[in-house]
Amino acid sequence: MAAERFLTRTPWSIIMLLILAVAWGASRSCKVVFGCFVTFALIGYFDMWQDTMRTVSMIFVCTVLLIVIGLPIGIVMLKSDRVRKLIDPILDVMQTMPSFVYLVPVVMLLGIGRVPGLIAVVIYAIPPMIRLTNLGIRLVDRDILEAADAFGSSQW
Repeated sequence: MAAERFLTRTPWSIIMLLILAVAWGASRSCKVVFGCFVTFALIGYFDMWQDTMRTVSMIFVCTVLLIVIGLPIGIVMLKSDRVRKLIDPILDVMQTMPSFVYLVPVVMLLGIGRVPGLIAVVIYAIPPMIRLTNLGIRLVDRDILEAADAFGSSQW
């Protein structure tokens, strides 16, 4: 995996600066940045950097997959009530099952490794992504949509 190679082979100081930049960009808080610095410094001190970077790379790949899969499905559910009525019960079942229920068949088919873990995490995390995309767009105020139309914005 390219993400794992990047995170494990790049010097720790560069990765630390990237993580601190992301923390600053997301929070604009010195406390959060300092907390990230202390946490990653302790991870390095306890010699767990490689394992942590493997985990971070897996989470990054899962997040990208969730966005690529979940966002379009949430938008399609918004556009079509028929699709929404079809997918909602599936999402209900997926959210009530524990994650190991997904993991057992995947491990039996593919063995233990990164790919089964990735598949289980994506399956477990995709229902909230789809639901929150659908709900977030559905709850946009009608006045804002009308103002956007008045300014000439397209359906996109």
